[in-house]
Amino acid sequence: MKYFVAVIISIVLTGGIAYADGFAQTLDKPVGNYIANVDYDSFTPEISAGNSTSFSYQLWNKDRSKTVTFHDVSVNIFQKDDPNDTVFSGTLNADFGQAGMRFTFQNAGSYMIDVRFHDSNYATLAEASFPLEIVPNGNTYGPGILWGVLSGLIGVALGIAFMFFRGPSFLKAIFRF
Repeated sequence: MKYFVAVIISIVLTGGIAYADGFAQTLDKPVGNYIANVDYDSFTPEISAGNSTSFSYQLWNKDRSKTVTFHDVSVNIFQKDDPNDTVFSGTLNADFGQAGMRFTFQNAGSYMIDVRFHDSNYATLAEASFPLEIVPNGNTYGPGILWGVLSGLIGVALGIAFMFFRGPSFLKAIFRF
């Protein structure tokens, strides 16, 4: 029975791991000797209003071969047409070379994300602005859900293939027949 549980867990995790990465959208901007980077997780290139989105902020060296250590990043998100209409403003501490947050845009429209990376003395290392389009929430799943189902089915197929390649004794141990 414990083999059966282990196989089922591995089948479920295979699909989840395959689906967990690869859907990040990247915004990069060269700034002096650095590249300011904003990543956001979305199943589609667009962010939908009303849906929570995960953002991460990193600073890379100019040839993007390694990340640059920074203390914190100041983030301001505002309407592109009206810079005084700020929807988020805060300072995020860097953990493990990047800083992150989750945010939900309440309305569709054109936004700007301003980021300012600081060192431990609070001197500015790099500063950049990124445009971001937020689309209305159509309550559609987009192609991401299809990839999730497909990766889950691939995980199930790999698990079943593993069981058959192990031989009849392995199947007997799992299913007790």
